[in-house]
Amino acid sequence: MIERQAVQPWLLQGNGIWFFMRFESQFNIFTQYFHPTLLNNIVEQSHVYAAQCNSNFQITETELETFLETLLKMGLVPKPRYSMYWSMELRCDAIVDAVSRNRFHEVLRYLHFNDNSEAVVD
Repeated sequence: MIERQAVQPWLLQGNGIWFFMRFESQFNIFTQYFHPTLLNNIVEQSHVYAAQCNSNFQITETELETFLETLLKMGLVPKPRYSMYWSMELRCDAIVDAVSRNRFHEVLRYLHFNDNSEAVVD
């Protein structure tokens, strides 16, 4: 993750009230939405889900951050299918350099936010 020192002001308006938010870097913006505790929980639940699927899939918090950043970048350059980001014709270097196509699909497959064995059934 690239951390920059430039100050990026954001001016937001809500219900007639103006307020000013200032972030020192892109990393600070990212951590406003993806707190380390949340990332740790996602990693743990993804490991639990992979074990339930009889897979030895493992992911670290750093790799999860990279995966989430990749998804955010994909939102800026939308394509109909994920595979297009790695194709020779439509290649997106910022994504290709961050994660391989196979690893992206593997993380996407096992990404989980809660334990299915503890789910409440109505």
